[in-house]
Amino acid sequence: MTLFENIDNFVSRVVTSAKSENRFTNRSLRILEHIAREVASKLSYMDKNDRKVVRMAIDLPNGSPLSIRIEQKSSELSLSFISDDSDSVEVLEYIREMFSGDRGESPVSSIAINLFKSYKEMDSHFKKAA
Repeated sequence: MTLFENIDNFVSRVVTSAKSENRFTNRSLRILEHIAREVASKLSYMDKNDRKVVRMAIDLPNGSPLSIRIEQKSSELSLSFISDDSDSVEVLEYIREMFSGDRGESPVSSIAINLFKSYKEMDSHFKKAA
């Protein structure tokens, strides 16, 4: 199974886990499901087209914008999210918690989840990392 397939399967488990824990309101669950679908679709696109970086902006079910940056470097994957909406940030923090392995469920050890409030903050982060 490829890195992308592992992550796609894991994203499905994140949604299932959130539902079983009754962790979110229906509104936040819709946000989580929407983010999961969008990320899974872009991971598939990256895998099929041998892309290293993909950026996208989506409108969430609550009307808030969310920007996503996915980058692959060899066997490492970075997912960056830009949002200042409180419902979205709560969901994104849950995703980061699940992927960080704090719960022992992460499919890969080489994944980074970054949360930002603006493009300026994200760009500054990646300039420092370079």
